[in-house]
Amino acid sequence: MKKKLFGLISLIFSLVSINAQTSIIKLPLTIKKGFGNFEHFFFGFRWDDTSKLKRNVISKITGAPETLKNIKYAVIFLEPYQFFYQSYIAKVITLDEFKRLQKDLNWTPNLKRLVKQNIDCYVTVLSSINSTDEQIYMVDKNHNYSFKDEEILIPVDSKASENELLNNLVTFKYQRNLNNNIVTDSATISIVKTGDGLNYGMAEYATTKISVAGKKYNLQICPLLFLSRSFIKSEISVTESGKTDFKVDPSNTIKDGDYLHLGNQIYKHLGVDLFSNTLKLKKVNATEYYSPQVGSYAPLFKEYSIDKKSLISTGQYKGKYLFIDFWGTWCKPCVADIDYLKNGFSNIDSNRIEMLGIMSSDKLDYAQQFVKFRGIKWNQILSDRITNLYSIISFPTNFLIDPHGKIIAKNIRPEFIVEEINKIINSQD
Repeated sequence: MKKKLFGLISLIFSLVSINAQTSIIKLPLTIKKGFGNFEHFFFGFRWDDTSKLKRNVISKITGAPETLKNIKYAVIFLEPYQFFYQSYIAKVITLDEFKRLQKDLNWTPNLKRLVKQNIDCYVTVLSSINSTDEQIYMVDKNHNYSFKDEEILIPVDSKASENELLNNLVTFKYQRNLNNNIVTDSATISIVKTGDGLNYGMAEYATTKISVAGKKYNLQICPLLFLSRSFIKSEISVTESGKTDFKVDPSNTIKDGDYLHLGNQIYKHLGVDLFSNTLKLKKVNATEYYSPQVGSYAPLFKEYSIDKKSLISTGQYKGKYLFIDFWGTWCKPCVADIDYLKNGFSNIDSNRIEMLGIMSSDKLDYAQQFVKFRGIKWNQILSDRITNLYSIISFPTNFLIDPHGKIIAKNIRPEFIVEEINKIINSQD
């Protein structure tokens, strides 16, 4: 009896230990058509791409209707990493070209998630003009490299209502690796007319649920900006159960590496794993967590100023508010904001708040000359590393950080910088 009791106690302690160490949560996903709670975005096709990768696919296409004029083709990668890998294995691209792709994408291939054989992990789209000079398109829905058996479709306008967009979605077949099995899956795309051309966006999102302290939350997840089916980058919208039919502000979605605050528990968004069809979250302590989202501690950095005279770090601003502006001389909206920022710098209380510019994708000598010529007096750093650290995907982007290092506001309009900052600071006091 004692032996059994000891064994039971040992088992309980081992389970407690496992649970204490396991902070990763995997939530099963259900894929749905449409845009869910997210704003949809559309992207331009790269028609008749002459790169080796796409040329190899387009050269196999047949069956375009003879009545069409000005036929163009485009290839959309649904699983880009798999496509690049299989193209290398098939010797469509060389090892050097494959390595260059890895470097450009900052990607280290996980060979356990990739297969050597060619699988249909992409879709081909045809664009043309019909006999009445209407813009049309076709999708190789059954992936047989032929448009002979596909229907001719008329695109809706990109400014159409969401219901109209949802009524004109196109679903097609493709292949992917699911738990080391090659499966035939389906994906859905929205193709719209913008001006004289066509744009596209994937039209699928995922859903899952999580319960925290007895309260249920619905999570919706979409591939970032609906650019790809792969969910390589993703964003989450969170609602309490029962709340539906709303659109979340794109700047407030939870992106990879961001944190979800559900009740008193904080989770880090680790991304979507389509290999197992799960959303990965990690429980974190509520003490300190660093993320470029409002409510989190601002990511830490230390870099030399643009004039190379001083080493600037986030730590030196502790005890003051800090306004960080991410910009570049090549960015017209950024340059247009300079006079507003100069006015703000002249009128804020430097004993309470300081400004810092983070420049990106500029050449050092030109950046130095530009800052001097425009009379920009606040500290500037030229660093793509910091830009990546803060997950900046559009310029300009700015943050307001409190004296404790927490981000309390994002994307304050420069023309209202003094009023907005004073309002926010006064509400904090």
